[in-house]
Amino acid sequence: MATVGELYQLQEIDNNRQDAKRRLLEIQALLTETPEVAQARQALEESQAALHSWQARQKDAELESHSLKGKIEENDRRLMSGTIRNPKELEAMQANGDSMRRHRAAVDERGMEALLYVEELTAQVKQREATFNQVRSVWAGEQRSLITEGQGLQKQYAQLKSQRDAQAARLDRAALVEYETLRKRKGGVAVARINVDTCGACFVRLPTGIIGSARNSTHTAGVPHTFCASCGRILYAG
Repeated sequence: MATVGELYQLQEIDNNRQDAKRRLLEIQALLTETPEVAQARQALEESQAALHSWQARQKDAELESHSLKGKIEENDRRLMSGTIRNPKELEAMQANGDSMRRHRAAVDERGMEALLYVEELTAQVKQREATFNQVRSVWAGEQRSLITEGQGLQKQYAQLKSQRDAQAARLDRAALVEYETLRKRKGGVAVARINVDTCGACFVRLPTGIIGSARNSTHTAGVPHTFCASCGRILYAG
């Protein structure tokens, strides 16, 4: 029968593996964009989209104004050419020219409004871009740190698995089954260390005879294990 000391060593390895696995899962969850980065990105993208929209409106107004200018000039040229003598036709052309001028004035007004928005949004995009870059830089630094930590934990976890396999191979099957069964039933703690005269798991005071038996089974192979009468765990007096 394996000594309690050997079982305790196995438990220490299992606890370290569990801690490494828990932290690896935490790191995996953290290796995503933080809410702060996501919010900064969204704010920047919204400003960029608004800027592009107003830039397009400004460009459309500019093109339409340029087109109207050409039509107005052509209309004025025909009016001044003297080739059209019909009063009604001249009146219609004059009205058309006035209409195009009013239309162009409205288009230019829209273009000016768009230009003001473009200037305002350009400044906003610049500011939000700086904020996003700053937040992302901090986040990226944290990500690099987490990735490095995760890589170290993966190596540690692999090493602990090898240690676990080697330690388990030293134990007889009955002792290993007993350990595994207790570990599942007792929240991962099959072997409880004695702290002076109390069980380290349930904190119940132990009789002197039990402590003496635990000391004997801790280091001597073939000696039956000593159990805590309160919690049922194997007692380790190391």
